[in-house]
Amino acid sequence: MCNSRLTHAPVPLPTFSHFTDGHVVLRRQVARDQIELILGVTEEVRARHRRAGQFVKVRIAGQEGIFAMWNAPHEDDDEPTLRFLLRTNNPEGGEAAAKLALAQPGTKLEITEPSGVGFGLDRADGRGLHFVATGTAIAPVRAGIEEALLASKPKPTD
Repeated sequence: MCNSRLTHAPVPLPTFSHFTDGHVVLRRQVARDQIELILGVTEEVRARHRRAGQFVKVRIAGQEGIFAMWNAPHEDDDEPTLRFLLRTNNPEGGEAAAKLALAQPGTKLEITEPSGVGFGLDRADGRGLHFVATGTAIAPVRAGIEEALLASKPKPTD
């Protein structure tokens, strides 16, 4: 039996950009305790979403929280938006998550540009991928699967 203890140095949070204006475009129930939330953002914020697994900081009603995007970078809408999957009725989700989960279309908020390096899917080129997630953590995994599927499609030749 091994008595060794695993110790980990704290992982510092990445630096976030300044906040810019955003708003709720759509709030849609997708499961009993989960909603899809589409946020309208600036073109600059949308352009910084380059890899699945990135995340943003959202400020709503004075509360801040960090949220990973549900949409893959290549999934563009006509308007610059980012999609999120949020759990409702989540006592451990934080005050920002609770306020965001209740937000209705038109609600104003502030949002940073996407941060983090995202998933290193390019490192798995030619190999199988395995994703594991539970609850709303499936959101960035879904984006990763979409990104991996797009990368695996044969490229058209001229």
